[in-house]
Amino acid sequence: MRFNILTITIGIAASIAFLFVIGISQSQADFEIEEMYPSYGSYYDYTGSLYHTAYVKTSRPYSVVYWYINGNLVGYSDGDNVKTEAEFSPTPEDYLGSPFGHVYTIKAVALSLADDENNHTSYTDI
Repeated sequence: MRFNILTITIGIAASIAFLFVIGISQSQADFEIEEMYPSYGSYYDYTGSLYHTAYVKTSRPYSVVYWYINGNLVGYSDGDNVKTEAEFSPTPEDYLGSPFGHVYTIKAVALSLADDENNHTSYTDI
C-alpha cells in the first residue's frame, strides 16, 4: 500500500489538531481551588465592627473569584488573568446584619481564564 505526501500531511495535521484539542480540554479540566482558608483570627475596629479575611489559591491563573456569604454575592477579586491567589475581607454590610452570635458560610467561586471559544471552567469551595 502506497501513501502519497498529501495523505501523510493530512494525517499529521489531523493528529496535531487532535492532540491540541485534547491538551486544551485537559488544561481547562485541571483548574481548581487548591486551598481556601480564613485569616488567623479576626479583629474589631474602633466601632466594634468585626473584620475577617478569606483566602483562596488556584491551580492556574484565574479570571475572577466571586465571594458569597450565606449564598449572597458580596464581592469579587479580579485575577487580571495572571493571579493565582485571592483574598476577600467583607465589610459589616456584607453580613446583612450583625455578625455577632451567627454562623456564616463564605463561599468562593473561581472562574478560569477563557479558552479560545470564550468558555470558562468554574470551581467552588466553601
